This record gives sequence, structure tokens and C-alpha cells, in this order.
Amino acid sequence: MNILIGLTTTKFNRIEPFLEEIRKLYITQIALFPTALDKRQRAELYRQLEDSPIKVIPHVHLRTDMDDAEIEYFIEHFQTQVFNIHSCYSTHPYLPQSQRYVKKIFIENSGVIPTREELEQFGGLCIDFSHWENGRRMGEENYRDFELLAHEFPIGCCHISAIRSSPSSPWHSYDDHEFSDLKEFDYLQNYKAYLPEWLSLELENLPHQQLQVKAYLERMLCPVSNVT
Repeated sequence: MNILIGLTTTKFNRIEPFLEEIRKLYITQIALFPTALDKRQRAELYRQLEDSPIKVIPHVHLRTDMDDAEIEYFIEHFQTQVFNIHSCYSTHPYLPQSQRYVKKIFIENSGVIPTREELEQFGGLCIDFSHWENGRRMGEENYRDFELLAHEFPIGCCHISAIRSSPSSPWHSYDDHEFSDLKEFDYLQNYKAYLPEWLSLELENLPHQQLQVKAYLERMLCPVSNVT
């Protein structure tokens, strides 16, 4: 079990401060969520990543306009092992350029729950536990059978975000990409049976704050021998 701090790109003005802290703290491994950046912006971010201490990016969230060449770039330059996408029935569908990497790609439960047919075509599930927990708390019908999918298909990676005590996030829900209290991750104790090898923090907080979450989760979830 490996917990990765994550660079999200939903708040563009936080990318540079994030990278500055990466350099200062000499962090060598992260998860990457470049889904708010177009191709030109991503190219600039990749240049900055290459000029940073980061050597390994085990998990990358693919954007709809990414092709095989970009996947190959991550595998060759950052030893990326797993990727995730949204369902093809979502508002941000991903259609693979070829079948070459589909078994390295896992489908997230983001807005739309992936179908069995989709999951059979790809590597399996990328569970966003905050979306699942929010769906449970909000009584969303589409999560009624999600646990069956989680038992049936491989879970190659996951997203971890905060769960607020009330539905007061920017989306008027419990799940949020920014945390203020470490207790906002206590809900994960209910999902220990579903934790994959790669646990990626999908947070907008800066690295020093995410490192606090990482340490908190390691104490809560991980046997000492499995923590990296």
C-alpha cells in the first residue's frame, strides 16, 4: 500500500506554489491530476516536472484529449504504472486511441458509475472513496450496487479526498478536494477492504499539508511493514 500526495490542477494558481514546495521538501514521488490543463499547459507542466526532484509518478488521471504518446511519455519518463479515466457515459468521457494500454487504465466512479461492460474492457476500477462515501450519505440510487462492482473487478488505484461533516463543499456535497481537519479522512476506516496498492490524494492543499494527511492515513490504515 502506497500513499501518494497529489498535484491537482483544478486551481491553476496553486500549481507553482505546489512545485516550489516539492523542490524545497525534495519530494520525489507524486500522483498527478492534469485534467484541468489543455495540451499546451500540460507540456509546460511536464517541463517543470522534469526540472524538479520528482522521479516517479505511479498514478496519472488521464484527460479526454490525451493519446497513446502522452501515456508512453509518463511510462518512460516517470515509471507510471496505472492511469484512470471517467466513464464513457460521463460528461468527460475518455476514448482510448488504441488497445495498447487499456489494461493499465482504471475507471473512476465520478458522477457516473462505470458499467460492467466498460470495466471488462479496461483494467478495472479506480475508486474515488469520497464520491462513494458522499453517494452513501446522500442516498444516491446509483451507488446501490457499487459495492458489488468493487468486489467483482480489480481495483488498480484510488482517489482520496476529504469528507466534510455536512454537505457544504463547493458542490453542495460532503466530498471536497480541500481539507481543513485530518478527521475529514476518518471515513476511510470503513473502506479498508477495498484499498488498492496506489492511494492517491486528490487534494488542492499544498505538499506540506498533504504530508500530514499521508502520515495520518499511514497510522490509520497501513501496517508498518507496508508503508512507503
